[in-house]
Amino acid sequence: MKQYSGNTPEGVNGGGFFMRRAQRLKWMKTAMAGALLLASAASFADVVDDLIDGAFQNYPGIKSKQMTQKSAEKEVLAAKLNFLPAVTVSAQPATRLYGDVSSKNRKADPVTVISVKQPLLGGGLYSRLQMSKAKKSMADWMVEEARRDVAVRVVNAYAQWYAAHKKLQASNESVIAHEKFTELITRRMSSGVSTQSDVNQSLSRLGQARAEQASYRSAEFSALVALNQLVGRQLGREMLSQSITADTKLPN
Repeated sequence: MKQYSGNTPEGVNGGGFFMRRAQRLKWMKTAMAGALLLASAASFADVVDDLIDGAFQNYPGIKSKQMTQKSAEKEVLAAKLNFLPAVTVSAQPATRLYGDVSSKNRKADPVTVISVKQPLLGGGLYSRLQMSKAKKSMADWMVEEARRDVAVRVVNAYAQWYAAHKKLQASNESVIAHEKFTELITRRMSSGVSTQSDVNQSLSRLGQARAEQASYRSAEFSALVALNQLVGRQLGREMLSQSITADTKLPN
């Protein structure tokens, strides 16, 4: 007759079975946490991409470089057109004589004159074309450099705002907790359980928490102003907060 201990399934060693089950659960929790982190990172990446696209369209420095780029493109086109023949059309009056050569009786009919001038394909044309292409390449590089610089600045500004925003949220919760604790200590002092020194200490901690709250609020506002200047439109705390997904919590 087989002997079993507790609720261990038949034919399974109790300790090993539960250890393997706990390990599988641990791996499942780790996989779920990784998936949540990837989803959160993808959401942040979408938000940053939208901000960068807005900065590319509205930032004055990029627009200035793009105007220089368009001017360089026109110079390249003009240098290429110099290789084509120049065609001109004009109307000139023609004089016909009737009767005697010395007769004053004349009649003028317009004549259309078409002239074609082919420029000499010398070094001057090729050098101007190469110079215009070099200016175009430099203008392209300046636009790309400006776009990369603005993209980095947008990422840094958003990271600073997000860090200040999360710190402000934690600070708000801290202030609320200290206010409740101060009220509790005040009631305890009224009942004779706590002393005035306890109340003073709680008030001091509450003042420190409120000072940190004001500091984080100022830092968040400064980061938001910098982000607005880069993106070129008014971004509010509520607008950016809606794009932030819920906090990802790792399972125990």
